[in-house]
Formats: sequence, C-alpha cells, structure tokens
Amino acid sequence: MTIVGTAIAGVVAILAGTGILMGICQLSYNYAPNIRLTSRDITGARNYWLIIALNIVATFVTYIGAILLFSDFLIRSGPTLWYDAIIAILLYDLAYYWMHRAMHTKFLMRHLHGWHHRCKHPTAFDGLYQRPHETVLALCLLLACIAVVGPVSITSFVLVISFHTVLNMLDHANLRTGMKWFDHLMYAHDLHHSKRDVNFGLTPLWDHVFGTTHKRLLQTKT
Repeated sequence: MTIVGTAIAGVVAILAGTGILMGICQLSYNYAPNIRLTSRDITGARNYWLIIALNIVATFVTYIGAILLFSDFLIRSGPTLWYDAIIAILLYDLAYYWMHRAMHTKFLMRHLHGWHHRCKHPTAFDGLYQRPHETVLALCLLLACIAVVGPVSITSFVLVISFHTVLNMLDHANLRTGMKWFDHLMYAHDLHHSKRDVNFGLTPLWDHVFGTTHKRLLQTKT
C-alpha cells in the first residue's frame, strides 16, 4: 500500500473506531443514569440527525481530500520522531483555543458557533451538532498545524488525528468514568457549553495559561 493509501486507511479506522466509542458513550449516558455528569439539555436543534450526518460526511471528505491533495506537506515515509506528534498537538491546541475564543464574539456566535451551543449540557452525539463548515474549519486548522510541523511520519499523523478525534468526542460525552483526568475534561467542556465564556481549549492547558478556566475547576475536584 502507498503512503497515501496507508494514511487514508488509518484515518478511516480512527473515525470508525471513534464512532463505535461514541455509540458506547451515548448508550452509557442513555441507560446508566448513575454515571451521568449532568442532565442533557438541548433546545432548538432543528434537523438534528441531518446535521449529524452532514458533519460525519464533512469529516471524511476533509481528511481524505487533504491527504490526496496535500500529502507532500502532511506525511512522509521514514522513521517516527517522538516529538512530532506532541508539537503538532500543542500547536493545534493553542491555535484552536484562540479560534474558539474568536467564535464566541457576538458576530460569529450568531452566524457560526451558536448552533453548537444549543446543547447546554451535550452528550457524545451532540458534539457533532454544529454547522458543517465549522467542522471543516477546525479540521483544516488541525491539518495546517501538522503541515507546519511536518511532514510527519504516518505513525505521528495517525496519533495526532486519533488524539484530536477521541478527545473531542470525550469532551462532549457527559459521563463520570472514575478516571479523574477524563472526568475533568468532560466537566470542563460541560461548563463551557452552559457558561460559554470559559474553558475554550481542547485540553485544559491554554485555559490555565490565559486565565479562562472556570472557577469551579480551580476550587473543587470533580
């Protein structure tokens, strides 16, 4: 298999695996109320399943299209450098933090990001309820960060995509797992959806750096 084919196969496997995990998280939320973090609250979600489907299609098309068109900038053959994936993830988390903050300006919240915040206390499926071009924008930012660091090895590329995809899904899962770090992430993003002006990062790192961590996360253990 060519390097491009391997990258596409890796992305498809990641997305399929995350889809299965998403289904497990949603079923856990629906049928195990004792592990719910908060009660789901979604208002005005028109065409819910159509929007979910469009975002799934947008994700596949963006990743596969980018690999086919820009593989020279994204992936390479050869050994894996241990720091490639780490740098790409940190760079993306920083870039996404500021993009996400920008989306909370009045104009972009009204015309772009507001759909996603119709979910006050989202669950795993609700993470895909947003305008599809917002999904494309976030994925293009991720791919651009990989290109800035890269081209990276197939292993690093798959690790970065895996980290982003799984963490973004878990952020919205609204569950208590008993694992403090995962529970912290889910609680932080639940607070972001309900309070809006806090916890913008994919990880807690840049919220701590720039002082946008919600006070409950600083004062209590979840």
